[in-house]
Amino acid sequence: MALHRPRRGIKLKIFLPVYALCVLVATATAQTTTIRAGKLIDAAAGEEGRKGKTPKDLLEHDANLGQIQRDNFRKAVAAGVKMAFGTDAGVCPYGINAKQFALMVKYGMTPMQAIQSATSSAADLLGHSSEVGSIKAGKYADIIAVAADPLADVSVLENVQFVMKDGKIYKQ
Repeated sequence: MALHRPRRGIKLKIFLPVYALCVLVATATAQTTTIRAGKLIDAAAGEEGRKGKTPKDLLEHDANLGQIQRDNFRKAVAAGVKMAFGTDAGVCPYGINAKQFALMVKYGMTPMQAIQSATSSAADLLGHSSEVGSIKAGKYADIIAVAADPLADVSVLENVQFVMKDGKIYKQ
């Protein structure tokens, strides 16, 4: 793990040894994570394997990667590693990012931690927390609303009812 120089963040690696967790916590380095990608890899490996389109050795290699990724996510959360929401846009279909919230909660985060990973923690990682990442006077903010309390059921973030950006309502 190359953290000998200051870093704001790294992409979550599937294999994450204990010493790496310690370094991440000690250096306050944020980790971007996408549990959804592991779930999609699991699904694709099963489907491709049944169709015989993926070499058997590759399927065997990938068979446990999704679970290893989820286990390491849980360990990172328990260790106190700062997390920032990731998209894995190259792997995951566009438009399903919000499904990540429920997975983050399922594998160890509180709903508030999951929401903060996409707001204040992401702004910190990008070095723009003085401009974005929270709703405060003088900051830029896109505001969404959902039909229920996301702290009670974070999956409600998958069905956004209201969107405001730069003071203009885009969805109501």
